Amino acid sequence: MDYTHSKHVCCLVIFWIISVDTFQNPAIDNPLPYVKVRPTDGNTSYNGTKSGDYVIPTGHSFTIECHGAYPPRLRVLRRNKKNEEPNFVSLNITKVELSENQTVRNFGAFYHVFNPDFTYTGEYECFYVDNENLGTKVYIYISDPNRLFAPTWTPFLFLAIYHYRKAYLPCRVTDPSTTVKLINTAGNNEVEVGDSTAVSYDPRLGFILLYPNQFFDGQFECEATSKDGNKDSLIMVLRYLRQTSAPQPALVSSKTTVKIGEEFEIQCRTYIDRGAAVFMNWSYSSNELERPVDSGRSDRVHYTDPLREVSSGTYDFDVLYSNLTVIKAKKSDEGVYMCKVLTHDGKSNNVSTVINVIANDFISLVPASLKVYGVEGQQVTLRAEFSGYPDPNITWWHEGRQLQTLEGDVDVTYVK
Repeated sequence: MDYTHSKHVCCLVIFWIISVDTFQNPAIDNPLPYVKVRPTDGNTSYNGTKSGDYVIPTGHSFTIECHGAYPPRLRVLRRNKKNEEPNFVSLNITKVELSENQTVRNFGAFYHVFNPDFTYTGEYECFYVDNENLGTKVYIYISDPNRLFAPTWTPFLFLAIYHYRKAYLPCRVTDPSTTVKLINTAGNNEVEVGDSTAVSYDPRLGFILLYPNQFFDGQFECEATSKDGNKDSLIMVLRYLRQTSAPQPALVSSKTTVKIGEEFEIQCRTYIDRGAAVFMNWSYSSNELERPVDSGRSDRVHYTDPLREVSSGTYDFDVLYSNLTVIKAKKSDEGVYMCKVLTHDGKSNNVSTVINVIANDFISLVPASLKVYGVEGQQVTLRAEFSGYPDPNITWWHEGRQLQTLEGDVDVTYVK
């Protein structure tokens, strides 16, 4: 896990506090925008899922708070289409600029989303106009018991899938608790999800075919069942097209931001035909030395020869992978790492990732609300979001005294 960019939530529940002092604007070292999602008529943030997403009931207006070092803007990705401020098209979104004393950063804005329905399910990103790489994304589900699937770009799905090209079947749901199955209607057989079939499922993306092949030619159905027993289905026709392009590799990194002196590993992985002759290699140029990775640096940076795993089941394929390891990272190890695959007939494909190497620790701490009110004798919850490197320890204090869970009237919880 990349702890530098991970977000944590710390909650303090106090049963005896009558009122809570106002927080001061914290010093923020993290340049990424801070994002909070809350009901429009309240200050308390929605509780996120384990993956950091939000589930909001249909028709419930909500507000996205964007606070940043520069003026933030909002864009929305849904149905594979982007709506960027100010062109929100059919979305009922109103922006309110914040003054400096209303934001926990230098600049801020409230985006009020009114009466959303299931079509609002998608990815929302706060970003800076002058640097779009500095953005913070949240995924929001608009849960509707009568609409289990998020809308697609067309009511009838006819999808062409290509050999060696990762494919997405858009069975996205409006609530991540929904159970979804992929059925091959020719024999009414459920497609197994897992390593044996190279098929995975993400409620934000749908089914992911890592090794498209002849098996996925024909009519398929996505069957959804909600936790309340409601059902919905989505029919699609797939046409498999054989092509001669190179396999598509993917990278899995233990972390994308590391501290000087730490070790990190990157795995390059691709799915190929059984017994196919495919070559794999790495390239990386040091910012300091400006020469390839294996030129004078093999004592710290090395990678394995490609290894092959054989998978047999519904259909046969091989998995080719190589692991690159960097020991005792230096600042010069920062940069782009690329993995390249090459077929016997000269066709190639590549994938890359950026590794950041930091010299110092940092921490960012932002309260969910600048002011919290309580009623005597009733429970009060204080909430703060924090990120840091390495993973920080957080303590709560009141009038110079640290609050402890063991005291009986205080409960501290942490959520990643």
